[in-house]
Amino acid sequence: MEVIHMILTSAATVIELVGLFLLAREVLRGQDMEDLSGDFVSAKRLLFLYTAKNYEGFLTQCRLDAGDTPAQAQAWVVPLAGTIELQNSVNAQWSTLGPRLVAAIDRWENWTAPEVMRRRKIDLSVGTVLLMGSAVIHAFLQIWIGTMG
Repeated sequence: MEVIHMILTSAATVIELVGLFLLAREVLRGQDMEDLSGDFVSAKRLLFLYTAKNYEGFLTQCRLDAGDTPAQAQAWVVPLAGTIELQNSVNAQWSTLGPRLVAAIDRWENWTAPEVMRRRKIDLSVGTVLLMGSAVIHAFLQIWIGTMG
């Protein structure tokens, strides 16, 4: 009987640890998604600004994304505001940046985000079931010990 008790206790502990690992991984995936989604806010904003032909806004956003302060970004944009040079500069930037941004946004929205959410749901569900199963085994062991003692 002692061996069976030891095996069940060990199994319950392993199940509990695996469940905790899955729950921790789900939280980590959520934090990673939050970090990565911030980059896509800027990408979507650039896509919108270019589509709306807001060249001043597009260049300002590019400069801010590059690490400029608002004053530094304005120093770049204000002298060019309303000029054909600004439009040509933005169009040149967009010709190299645009296809990559559109592909990245598409990949994020249609594959990465749904796949990570699917994996998070699995981790959360399986982790919760494992923790509950472990609790049931521990409760069974406590009852078993109580009836034997």
